Amino acid sequence: MLKYDPDSDNGFAEHEMRAVTFLDDHVLYDNVEGEDACDLLHWRREGEAWEPPADDEAEEGAEAAPLSLGDIVQQISAAERLRGRTVEEDTAEALAELPAEKRLRIAAGFRDFSEHISAELNKLSEQHGADYVVTEADIKAATAAAMAAALGGGR
Repeated sequence: MLKYDPDSDNGFAEHEMRAVTFLDDHVLYDNVEGEDACDLLHWRREGEAWEPPADDEAEEGAEAAPLSLGDIVQQISAAERLRGRTVEEDTAEALAELPAEKRLRIAAGFRDFSEHISAELNKLSEQHGADYVVTEADIKAATAAAMAAALGGGR
């Protein structure tokens, strides 16, 4: 957990606690939601003089370069090395605090959700070929289909 200091100049009047993952010495992932979400953020230790590189500051409205699954795995691995813990360890610790019945429901729901996402991505591969680049819109559509199936109880 990271405690953000108030920043009234940017619309944050109070302290805020957020679950974040430190990806490296100056980049963190904050799982924010909504239209104004900014997942990857630069950070520095209080009092440190480090500033983000000038070429990192993209023009407003510019599209970020796509990340491959390999890029994402590398970022997660770097974060795990930095933190000294794996995502699996964090998950196991959080789930261990729940009653067994709830853990089973969560595991089944995750399995079903994952199967739906995989099926949707397989459909894209069958339709467009193995070299097709999955877009943000594809992921949103696959996630929406998986959520609809989960809420409808279907597989």
